[in-house]
Amino acid sequence: MLRPELPGAASAFYGRILNAVKWLRRIKSQRAYNRLRGHMPGAEATRAYKRVIFKPDRLGDLLLSSASIRAACGNHPPEQCLLIVSEVAEPLAEILLPGFPRLAIPFDCRPRKEQEKCAKIRAQLSAIACDELICLRHQRSDFFSLCLSWIQAKSIHALALPSSQDEDWLRKSESGWLKPLVFTPPTTPTQPTELYRHLAVLSQISPAPANVEALLPQMPAPEDTNATLIVSPLGSEPIRDIPPELLLQLVAPFTADRIDLLRLCGSPSQENKLTELAAFLREKRPDLKTEVSCRASLKAFVEQVGQAHAVVSTDTFTAHLATALDKRAFIVLAGGQFGQWGPWTRSARQVWLHHRLPCYGCDWECPYPVPRCVHEIDVRAFAEQMRTALDT
Repeated sequence: MLRPELPGAASAFYGRILNAVKWLRRIKSQRAYNRLRGHMPGAEATRAYKRVIFKPDRLGDLLLSSASIRAACGNHPPEQCLLIVSEVAEPLAEILLPGFPRLAIPFDCRPRKEQEKCAKIRAQLSAIACDELICLRHQRSDFFSLCLSWIQAKSIHALALPSSQDEDWLRKSESGWLKPLVFTPPTTPTQPTELYRHLAVLSQISPAPANVEALLPQMPAPEDTNATLIVSPLGSEPIRDIPPELLLQLVAPFTADRIDLLRLCGSPSQENKLTELAAFLREKRPDLKTEVSCRASLKAFVEQVGQAHAVVSTDTFTAHLATALDKRAFIVLAGGQFGQWGPWTRSARQVWLHHRLPCYGCDWECPYPVPRCVHEIDVRAFAEQMRTALDT
């Protein structure tokens, strides 16, 4: 009777050993992580600013926050305010926010596994001192929370994250340093929720923005335009991609007498998909010259969108850029985070197409084989808005 029980007993024994090893590793990792908290002991500030604005983000989010960043500067000259951005968005910050000293940090860093990398960033940030640290990054990872603790700030303005262990540590270790702001979203928002979050933070500084509309980004569009249709059909995740048949409906109003070139744009990693889409469009719309562009610099792409006749895009950087430039734009908005970063408009030229479902706000955990909120968009429901956009 004992022999059949031995394998099970041995399995349970080894399982306990394995759990103990994992537990010890977690303790070791957490101890190393704890040692990273706070600015580097003995570090002296070599760079002093009136305000440090913390906004490491992706391209579209940085563009949407550009007016908020200027507002965070207040009455101080830009050269007295340091802007901390992500490495991926620094080229855009140079275009949108010239005059600001900048420091670029990684968008994604794992403090428990990349401790040497974190130590170098800690040394950089520990050499920075400021009167006010303004955090416009509201979705903070452990790494971003650590970054806030490394800067030698007299006060910090940020939305509190009560579920974050690092935020709890900041409040306990520096009494009065972190001013936790509890954000309550408006019941009937007229602008993206992200801008209301910015407004909540900026209302704690002087001068405060008058209202959320003051935080809408604007970019001057060039006077000279061409007959190009810019199309960005692929998002950062496949769930946001515009299906080919829907894309065909969105480009239908653009006849050969209105545009002379349809340019499919995306990143180099999307080139194969875009090439397939180009072949599909050439078959269905032989009257339009179609090309693929995946190698343009960020500056060149901004210029292309600024000079374009119109834009068709999924909810990506292109959509925010076209809106800020007040271009004619048809934008497909999925429901995963509807209302967080879009829709928003500068005028009737921008039309955000969507299909509301009970599962809106799924945070990209789609319960269906395909995202119905995108695939079931009825373009006819937006026909009048689209005609107005084209005629404006």
